[in-house]
Amino acid sequence: MLSNLEKAVLDRLIGGSNGLVDRKSQLIALSWAKERYPEVLQIVLARRTTYLNWLSINQRRWQSQTRNRRHPDSWALRESYVRVP
Repeated sequence: MLSNLEKAVLDRLIGGSNGLVDRKSQLIALSWAKERYPEVLQIVLARRTTYLNWLSINQRRWQSQTRNRRHPDSWALRESYVRVP
């Protein structure tokens, strides 16, 4: 079981995006956790989910302020590529 200090350190070190640096930090954290792998995996997945939620909210906020927002297809198009599966 992870201590509170270990959880805090992992939460700060692990990035949530799918960028190169964040993927490397996730792999390092998962390789560090030998017998605690499921707990660290849950932290990694939670960080990814948090990042995806932040990204979709900011995309919707940005896209709602574009000039094409009055176009009849803009809502359907926006929802088709912003929605997280």
